[in-house]
Amino acid sequence: MFLQRTILFVTPLLLFLASCNTEQQKTQKWYDDTKAKILAQSASQPDSIVTKFNKDSSYKEEHFFSHGNIYWLKGYEKGKLSLESHYTRDGNWRFTHEWCGDGRFDFEGVMYQDNGYGLSTWRYCNGKIEEVGVRYNNEDVGTWKYYNEDGTFKKQVDFLTKESQGPMPAINSGQ
Repeated sequence: MFLQRTILFVTPLLLFLASCNTEQQKTQKWYDDTKAKILAQSASQPDSIVTKFNKDSSYKEEHFFSHGNIYWLKGYEKGKLSLESHYTRDGNWRFTHEWCGDGRFDFEGVMYQDNGYGLSTWRYCNGKIEEVGVRYNNEDVGTWKYYNEDGTFKKQVDFLTKESQGPMPAINSGQ
């Protein structure tokens, strides 16, 4: 009797955990594939570059264009690279990296029409993860993990599941 109850309890739990792992794998694959497609489309030679400065010239942006479309953006804070975004040909998708002053990245993520999708990672400037999770249309979904600056686990928050939001968008082959 104990064995039957244990099996009845454990089996659904294992199936749930397996489905969570499968969903994480799907999300990771979507993210990796989408990032690779964006980077492939942004591998162009510029035919023009536009440089912009803020009021006191402490921040500079370089916008790289090919055939009238932006494909790469680089931002510099006090002369150090602090932002890099790669765009698809149609400009709807971008893969963004942001860096701390010491060259370590503090954000990485995919954007579609200026909304965050897929795996998003924020780091403290010491390189330790601050928070990591999945975004869908700029909303946090699934399980997010938060850490202290020394890298120790702080908390975990469970948000709506991605399925309740809809499927992840896809880059069309014509883009």
